[in-house]
Amino acid sequence: MAESENPNTAAAAVIWSEAQRQLVAQQTDFEALRNRTVALLSVAAVVAGLFGGRVADHSGNVRLAATWAALALFAATVFFALDLLRPRKHYWAWAHNLGTWLDRMRAGEVTEYDVTFRLSEHFEGYRKANETKLERFHGRFAVVCVLVGLQVIAWGIAVL
Repeated sequence: MAESENPNTAAAAVIWSEAQRQLVAQQTDFEALRNRTVALLSVAAVVAGLFGGRVADHSGNVRLAATWAALALFAATVFFALDLLRPRKHYWAWAHNLGTWLDRMRAGEVTEYDVTFRLSEHFEGYRKANETKLERFHGRFAVVCVLVGLQVIAWGIAVL
């Protein structure tokens, strides 16, 4: 059967296109999460800077405890935020090494359908692997949000 006669070639191309779109959407979601993490880290630093300068010396046990709690929460925020932001080589699966496929195509060993279908399978596996990791990162981001909120409360107690 000639390549143009294979009825599955067009279907495989549609699946391939969707597989690419889903990986790009995951990568975009991850980059947006990193940007929000930077924004929250900036908020935590501004809050610590503004409130930290207003803490009075020897202002009582409750305020002293709240100051230490705020500082600890700020440190935890920085730790979790930097964990989200640090580079992770070979952690994400955004692309596929095409060298083998190109060599096989040059040698005439595969058809358009074979390449499209197999790469679609690979990309679906990447999407599933990335999905679990992305969910973990969203959970860590939620922790950063809670830490920033608690830090604001602790600073409020310390300075008011």
